[in-house]
Amino acid sequence: MTRGSRLRLGYLVPEFPGQTHVFFWREISALREMGEELLLISTRKPSAGACRHDFAPRAMAHTHYLFPPALQNMAAWTVIGCPGLKQASAYLNGLASSGFRSRVRQYGLLASAVELIRWARLQRVDHIHGHSCADSAHVLALARSMGGPSYSLTLHGDLAVYGMDHRLKMEKAAFVSVVGKHLRRQVQEQTCMPYERIFETCMGVDTSVLNWRSD
Repeated sequence: MTRGSRLRLGYLVPEFPGQTHVFFWREISALREMGEELLLISTRKPSAGACRHDFAPRAMAHTHYLFPPALQNMAAWTVIGCPGLKQASAYLNGLASSGFRSRVRQYGLLASAVELIRWARLQRVDHIHGHSCADSAHVLALARSMGGPSYSLTLHGDLAVYGMDHRLKMEKAAFVSVVGKHLRRQVQEQTCMPYERIFETCMGVDTSVLNWRSD
């Protein structure tokens, strides 16, 4: 991807759409009106009736859900020798674990990462922005470590709300946008991310970073 060319962007919100997700939909609409190519992706479908806004049916119809992953995609990945498995295992082994159940859940993220890589390649996605720093950030980081697309994150609240292992989640992120100066300090202190890769914003992606292009 050369500088000055337009990115084809993935936009990830967990369990999208939810009742509080109308501001995401407004941001999606605004970015598209600006000419950005935006494809929607989410972790899993929300429960029935989780979003009663008018945009919900249209949003769900145009969102690709990572979980449960398509069995044929996992089988195809296995047949070609599980590319990226070594890197994924190294990432997962670096995570803090609070027991067997936690470790099983962490390895379950691998299936979603494989699904994400397949989808991104089929859709020719250059970069994915994730609106969460919880498990979906692990999926993005895992996919990147396995050769998937570059990614970035938005932190909407205190890091403690979003689990653990934030250094690993953010280590390979192109940038992190934070909703407030206090969150910028948290990211710097807990992840050692360089100052120039942290952007203060209001909600979602600050349009000032849309000039960023991958090398």
